[in-house]
Amino acid sequence: FDLRSGAAKGTYPFPPAAGVCNDIAVAANGVVYVSESFRGRIHRLKVGAAALEEWFSAPQELNGVDGLTFLADGGLYVNDFFSGKLYRFPVNADGSAGPKVALETSLSFSRPDGLRTTGPNTMIQAEGQGRVTEITITGNRAEVRVLREGLTGATGVTVVGNEALVLMGREKAVVVPYRP
Repeated sequence: FDLRSGAAKGTYPFPPAAGVCNDIAVAANGVVYVSESFRGRIHRLKVGAAALEEWFSAPQELNGVDGLTFLADGGLYVNDFFSGKLYRFPVNADGSAGPKVALETSLSFSRPDGLRTTGPNTMIQAEGQGRVTEITITGNRAEVRVLREGLTGATGVTVVGNEALVLMGREKAVVVPYRP
């Protein structure tokens, strides 16, 4: 969709035997990445392309692939809803996926879902257990700061100014004060 007019710009169906389209992230160069939960795949849509292409696939290792976001290092950061893990995928010069790196987290995650960039090495995450966290990356370590707990089914999050808008399933949203 064109974000100014709302006009549809294109439709890009998932490849055959598709799972669930879960999250979308746009790289600095305009390439779009899409997570496909339950099939452990990440697809990409190159600028000007007519169809999605498989970028990474590991159905056994990344079955709950969910949130996607990019940080200043150019890596694609990915959480897994089922395992509670956080990964970084370097993007090689040719655009292919570099080796998946499991990040060490200071707190464990429970059903990590929505993931959005908030700074050069910082992101915010909604967790299905009802928590919103800020994650700061240093090397292969992720320092986790709890922003709010006790929410019911947090599934998505985005930041506008000094507030995080947290989606609670399909029917409700909560505003959480946020200062990076």
